[in-house]
Amino acid sequence: MRLVVGPEIVGRVLARPVELPDGGRLLSAGRRLEESDVAYLRAFGVTAVEVDEEPGAAPARAAAGRPASASVRTAEGVRPPADRLPETPRPPAPAHEGAWRAAVEGALRRTALGAPPPIADLRAIVRSWFAEDARPTAWVRLVRVRPEAAEDPAERLAVHALSVGRLAAALARLLGLADGEVMQVALAGLLADVGMWRLPPHLLRHPGVYAPEERRDMERHTALGYERLKGRLGLSPEAALAALLHHERMNGSGYPSGLPGERIPLLVRIVAAADSLAAGASARPYRPAKSWWTIVSEIAASAAYDLALRQAMLESIRRLPAGTTVRFADGRSARLLRVDAARPLLWELEADGALLPLSALPDVVAVDPPDEAGG
Repeated sequence: MRLVVGPEIVGRVLARPVELPDGGRLLSAGRRLEESDVAYLRAFGVTAVEVDEEPGAAPARAAAGRPASASVRTAEGVRPPADRLPETPRPPAPAHEGAWRAAVEGALRRTALGAPPPIADLRAIVRSWFAEDARPTAWVRLVRVRPEAAEDPAERLAVHALSVGRLAAALARLLGLADGEVMQVALAGLLADVGMWRLPPHLLRHPGVYAPEERRDMERHTALGYERLKGRLGLSPEAALAALLHHERMNGSGYPSGLPGERIPLLVRIVAAADSLAAGASARPYRPAKSWWTIVSEIAASAAYDLALRQAMLESIRRLPAGTTVRFADGRSARLLRVDAARPLLWELEADGALLPLSALPDVVAVDPPDEAGG
């Protein structure tokens, strides 16, 4: 059944994916449409969609007497009118990762369209991490390699946001930040890439290296995200600034401004490291995921990242207990026997009765300390 994009599609299930002429996918088949999807589809000029015959839920009706507002055309494209922006109901705190991902995806989508970020909902997610990720080695467990790239850009962005937010919180705790500061770091990590949702979909599905003009377009996500976050209640100025600066580097090699390290706030430095850890662990359409050892060793050795943070990461690795489980891409695992005190990324492992150095095993996908192996 084909319906015009409007209140009547809310509650319906998409029968076919919604794609742009260039092949970029906006929404996948099987999705139950929400009010936020109406504004999202209109923003990209989609006028009608194919839905299943059974609605599954009563469609939301437009408020009686509300005048229809015209879309606003800006330099960035067509923005839905303010009175069409989705509301942000406050659901119960998600209890598992699948629910977290759905909640974060909805939050990012609505925020990108101009609605206030649902800070209370995101805080509830972060609070659920506090007890589970309290140990200094929590970040070690949270760097988990995902060898398969999600085809849906929305899913990929939401998974990445969750990884960055949770890793950033764990790294902030590693540096001894207070709970209130950890909360702002985590919120900054969750929202840092909200500007990506304002980019043309074909950029998010790009299969190879960007041409210079495409690279410039992609890098605009930092400014686009900051526009959505600055001045928002519940978000510190530094947390909002992370959207703009999380690709800046301590050695001045980052973008958009090539800032030197002393001009990058600590909160942003933490989010930058978390973003790189999460990005390296995830496959992309244009490259495979890196191994755990490669990701961590590259960041630990790079002057692009905060020195105190890198030292704290290495110290926590140095303190990994014997018996830590090292997992491989083929499903095998090995037991950590010891970490070299002078060179903490040189490990001795026991696998199938043989002693092996970690650096000789490029397919490590996860490292689980004994008291966190089930986390």
